Amino acid sequence: MSGAGHDGHDGLACFGCHSPVYKDPYSIDKQNRYISRRKLGEGAFGQVHLADDRETGNKVALKSISCSLGGGGRHAASDTAAPRLPKAVFRELYAMRQLQHANILPLLDVFPRADSVVLVLELMVTDLEAVLSACTAPMFEGEAKGWLAQMFAGVAHMHSMGLLHRDLKPGNLLINSGGVLKIGDFGLTRVHDPECPRSMSHQVATRWYRAPELLFGARRYTAAVDAWAAGCVLAELLFNKPLFPGQSDIDQLIRVLRVTGTPTAATWPGACETPDFDKIAFAHMEPAPLAALCPGSSAQAMGLLAALLTLDPLRRATAADALCHDWFLCAPAPIPPPQLHVPCVAAYSSSARMPAHGAEYLDGFDVQLDDDLSGDGGGGGIVMLQPAQEVAS
Repeated sequence: MSGAGHDGHDGLACFGCHSPVYKDPYSIDKQNRYISRRKLGEGAFGQVHLADDRETGNKVALKSISCSLGGGGRHAASDTAAPRLPKAVFRELYAMRQLQHANILPLLDVFPRADSVVLVLELMVTDLEAVLSACTAPMFEGEAKGWLAQMFAGVAHMHSMGLLHRDLKPGNLLINSGGVLKIGDFGLTRVHDPECPRSMSHQVATRWYRAPELLFGARRYTAAVDAWAAGCVLAELLFNKPLFPGQSDIDQLIRVLRVTGTPTAATWPGACETPDFDKIAFAHMEPAPLAALCPGSSAQAMGLLAALLTLDPLRRATAADALCHDWFLCAPAPIPPPQLHVPCVAAYSSSARMPAHGAEYLDGFDVQLDDDLSGDGGGGGIVMLQPAQEVAS
């Protein structure tokens, strides 16, 4: 954050029971622009509603994030409790503002309302998890390519912008009525600068999609963690079930190593440098042939899967590599989005839920969105709600 707020608290100004003044362009008129119709989903931090945009006539999704009004923190001494927003929301807003791509869920608008912050999102009718649930057999490769080409395009764009998603999974791959897949839920997104690596949390990503370096406690990692998760999604489409459905972190690691084999100096030279490598001893396991896991898949599909599920993150294929892989170039061709089957299952059943990893809060709000999310403690902001006497200056 640059600059300091008027209350001397690092630019995060608080507000009490007096009426706030909203900085342009976040006018109070926005509260009347969107007419809520019905609830689509609910989670730990808020709700998602179907709404009409009175200005455009379009239907949108309103993701309302509740603020905590508890005491404590830097404003504990104040007479009135300051609103506190989950740090994941700051990350989500920053990422969505930075990313402009056909396969990234766009942030259409954002505004404060009462004790919550409302994100206006494109209305998505379902997600890839629902598509998988509707499948009774492994997905036809042309259909799998149609979905995955879109996923890899979105992930490649994120990485080109220096952002790691860190929670790729079918439930975060949203789909609109036209069959367009868009990556959503950026609550764990993090800026990554390969020239200036920083320590990061290893407790990220949903367990079934967590890369081996994270399972071994790595605090410095790269976009390869997203590539691993993308490989797990690929496998799930081809096998019609999760590849690594671990019940605990140890069980997860065992399931991964049964497929990849235990790390050796040849397969992953840097494994021994991870913090938890020496804490767990595994009997030697040879890699399992991926073709045996899904006999009906093509050799090209198994080749891409092997490239994405490479133990060594330095050798793992990238999202950009995946888009150029032979699998996407050989028959059958990827099915175009308008021709993909979109099941009639409502999305947002869980998209109001922010990641459970450290549900931390930040006091007050910041409109500048000028932080870089380079730390796991939060960053980037949203609309600042400031007392009237502070806005004038």
